[in-house]
Amino acid sequence: MTRMNFRTSMILLMVLFAFAQGARAQAISYIIPDIGTPGLNTYVEVIGPHDLVGNFGADGFYPNNVGDALRLECANAADSAKLIIGPLVVSWNGRMISAQIFIHPDLRPNSDNWQAVSAEFIIPLQVRYNGVTQNAATFYIVRPQPAINTAADGDLGSGGIWGLRSRNGAMIVDSLDLRGSSYGVSSADCDPGTPGNQGFLPVTIISKGPVRTGSTTIVNVDANGKHGGPGGGGGGGNFCAFTGNGSDGGDGFTGGGRGGRNRAGNPFGSDEFRNPGSGSGAFVA
Repeated sequence: MTRMNFRTSMILLMVLFAFAQGARAQAISYIIPDIGTPGLNTYVEVIGPHDLVGNFGADGFYPNNVGDALRLECANAADSAKLIIGPLVVSWNGRMISAQIFIHPDLRPNSDNWQAVSAEFIIPLQVRYNGVTQNAATFYIVRPQPAINTAADGDLGSGGIWGLRSRNGAMIVDSLDLRGSSYGVSSADCDPGTPGNQGFLPVTIISKGPVRTGSTTIVNVDANGKHGGPGGGGGGGNFCAFTGNGSDGGDGFTGGGRGGRNRAGNPFGSDEFRNPGSGSGAFVA
């Protein structure tokens, strides 16, 4: 009887473990780019938590057909008439899904700004893995922003004639004609309501029409001192011994580690940390 109870308990534990694995799977951290426009396909990457290996299953190709073990799908079935999601490729040890999203050409979104589109063009996407879903990521169907056509230097995505980046840092424009000498990309927070600075997410710029530059035009996402550009990590702060206070970490896609002062051996001193850099996600101590 004791042996049977032990065996039953082990089976129950295995079932519960398997359920827990399935229940924790398919968590979505963010999707980039998170916007698309009618008549164009958009290559997207669905990113899972960095510390959940196997979050989306094993690396490989998945057809994404109804009934498959792994699906990237519209959380609301009615939205399936607005877009089609192609086959999936899982990589990064099960933490990233790559797919193409095809937007129906007859749709007429009311705005080129993700914050102003009507509810019908705000599409929650979810991953279904072995029949279980978790959180959804939002995909926006927008009109292309007006053409950016200028000989002046400036930062793309910084507003006005330079357009705006989406919630997760992407842009779709009618066309791009940059005839100045130097252009950057704004790292201003695209979504202040989300922890961290989403302006440091990698930038994706999609142009429906031609892209032209001058023969000496440079478009860069270079670091600004210890602060990274979009998609780049911040530098670490420095430590000082005996004198000085050290420095904060640099801002970036991942915030740089904090510096400070280390007064080991100084009986009149004290150790102290500065602040970590701001990243594209919430700071975890």
